[in-house]
Parts: sequence; C-alpha cells; structure tokens
Amino acid sequence: MPTTRLTAAAVAAVLRAPAGRDTITWDAALPGFGLRRQGTRASWIVQYRTHDGTTRRYTLARPDVVSLIEARRLATVALGEVAAGRDPSTARRTARAEAAAKRKAERGAVTVAELVERWASAPADGRTARTTYQYAVHLRRHVVPVLGRTPVKDVTTTAAARVKGGMGPALWNRVLNAISACVRGA
Repeated sequence: MPTTRLTAAAVAAVLRAPAGRDTITWDAALPGFGLRRQGTRASWIVQYRTHDGTTRRYTLARPDVVSLIEARRLATVALGEVAAGRDPSTARRTARAEAAAKRKAERGAVTVAELVERWASAPADGRTARTTYQYAVHLRRHVVPVLGRTPVKDVTTTAAARVKGGMGPALWNRVLNAISACVRGA
C-alpha cells in the first residue's frame, strides 16, 4: 500500500485515478490514517490495534463530505481514544445497537400512521427529496388506510398482506420499498 504525505493535490490524484482494485493510500505524517479507494467509492480510514492485538479499520467519513484537514483531526481523536485504551469501532457499534433498540422500543408505542408521519417529516437519510415524497405518497395512500391505527409492534405479515390487496406487482414492490425505508428510518 502506498505511503505518501496526504495533501489536497495527492487526495485529488487518488480520487481521479481510474476505478480499479481496492487501494489504501496511507498518510506519512499521521501513521494509521489513510484514504481508502474501493472502486468508485472513497473514504477516510484509521487503522489501529486494540489492547488485545486485534487490527481494526475504522471508517471516518467520505472525502466529498469531510475535508482532509477535518479528517486528519478526526483521525487524531480516534487514535487518541485508542491510546487511552478505548476502541472507537466497538463504541460506534454499541451506540448503533443502543439507538436501534431505542427505536424498536419507541415503535411499539406508536401507530403506523404516526410512524409514517414522523418518518415523512424527518430529514432524509441519504434519500433525495423526490424519493421521500414518493415513498410518503405510497405510504399515505396504500398503508395508512389499512393499518393506520394499528400499533407498529402488532403489525404482522398477515396485516401486510391486507395492504397488498389487489395491487399489481410493480406497485406492490414500490409500496414495499416505501415500508422498508420507513421502518428502517424510524
């Protein structure tokens, strides 16, 4: 894996290179910090060893979202946590699991209609505004009339089959995508 001083010009060169095999360009100034290129995707990463000797790679952000200077600062913070005996990767995994458990617990108390409205009014998680709008239309038109008053925790596959009704396969697939996005994002 190449090691070079990551500068704005070096990063631009790595990102302009034709998509090929996966590569990591390590920073000579900050050991463990690098730019990973996987096909057409790229991300800032930190590689470190945990206290038990396990090597881990921790993704910081994408270069189109976070600048080199900010990524280097995030890497320094992550490597500082490692030096203090903590594992940022495990901490992130634990935080995500706790957030998922919290969302699951909250879902049991709300109805399908409330979930749809909460999801439709929340900022889009990587979706375009048009996709969010289309999904909300499908949910409000096809799901809420059938399951709107049902608590989310009580929704079963039999209830979902009631939503399908006489829909054609193309519409049903779009409605399923909307349901999936709503449940994942809630």
